[in-house]
Amino acid sequence: MPEPFRIPEGTRDYHGTAAARLFALEAALAGVFQARGYTRISTPACEYADLFDQGMINPKNMVRFVDRQGEVLALRPDWTLPAARACAALPVQNDPYRLCYAGPTYEIRDGLLSESTQAGVELIGATGAVDTEGDIEILSLAAVSLRQTGLNNFVLELGHAGFFAGLCAEAGLDGEQRENVRRATQRKDALALEWALESMGHSIKNTLMKLPTLYGGAEVLETARNMTDHLQAHAALEALEAIHAKMGDQVSFDLGLIPRFGYYTGMTLQGLAPGAGRPVLTGGRYDNLLARFGRELPAVGFGINLNQIMIALEVSA
Repeated sequence: MPEPFRIPEGTRDYHGTAAARLFALEAALAGVFQARGYTRISTPACEYADLFDQGMINPKNMVRFVDRQGEVLALRPDWTLPAARACAALPVQNDPYRLCYAGPTYEIRDGLLSESTQAGVELIGATGAVDTEGDIEILSLAAVSLRQTGLNNFVLELGHAGFFAGLCAEAGLDGEQRENVRRATQRKDALALEWALESMGHSIKNTLMKLPTLYGGAEVLETARNMTDHLQAHAALEALEAIHAKMGDQVSFDLGLIPRFGYYTGMTLQGLAPGAGRPVLTGGRYDNLLARFGRELPAVGFGINLNQIMIALEVSA
């Protein structure tokens, strides 16, 4: 028999002061988003699982179940895919869609359920594949939003999905090899990365082994440029250089920043704060995702993990 009042591992109750802080964070961010012209959307907590499949999110990381009609459903592990689905059904307009949201996500991490409350934005339809206006809008809003939560000590780190994709194409990595390299690089686990690359040729192996070390200021981009001749990788570095030209030292770089979700095509983003066990903010550009729903629109956005924000604020108090 289950113990009375037990809740699943990876979830928690909030009450009293903690609940008030969580709701206050959500309200403060909603105010920032809406002041910048972002309109609130709400989507179901569960969706048909195929929304997240097709290489977008690893099924092992989803909480899945079957409804009475035999359809496979999943609790929302991510807000971007539901937001893209909802946006595709909106009336056509000339201006970009600026959408914001807040609510829980559910993901399996290391075999355990992880529930978190996210608040974020999606800028859909603004140009950005060639110029950087959409990326700059999102990065500026990310910085303002984190300051609005009360965080004063945070770092915005940028990577680029195209840089990793270019190196993988140059190395001829298949899907499983690529995922093993991604996981090891993201954890900056040199031993696991060496195992994942043990069958590679000497030159390309040495290049990929340097991925976890490519973080810091703009000098990282020049170091990376000298590591490869692949056109896609170089185009990614040029995009990051264009962002740096406008944002300067407001951003740093981590070319080993390779998100778990497979829909990113351009700049990737994470916000880090002392004391938080995970990034307090994640996001990036996903220009091909809306095409799945019949709308070919560029898009970029971010989500803030309010639970991690609360941990960081407690540590800094």
